Amino acid sequence: MTGSIDFLVDYIAKARDWRVARIHTARPLDEQSRTQLVSSLSAVTGRSVELQIARDPSLLGGLLIEVGDLRLDATTRGRLGALRESVAAGHFSPSPSDRNE
Repeated sequence: MTGSIDFLVDYIAKARDWRVARIHTARPLDEQSRTQLVSSLSAVTGRSVELQIARDPSLLGGLLIEVGDLRLDATTRGRLGALRESVAAGHFSPSPSDRNE
């Protein structure tokens, strides 16, 4: 059922020359945040943007934005995952101020 709804949303957006921006957020967005997001995404895509917002508390904070092929992970969960991978790969070194010398 969800696949059918996504198809219809995409179909209507194409017919109206819109882009659908799927926004995943840990917390509800206020009207000012929505307006700024639409403005920024419209500037990036060169088209009117329609927001499709889904709450996902597991993100901890921030936003996951998907517009067509563009995917921007600015979530706390994503940042923590990137940090974990960096440390596991040995690409993390503490700054001199973090050392107790």
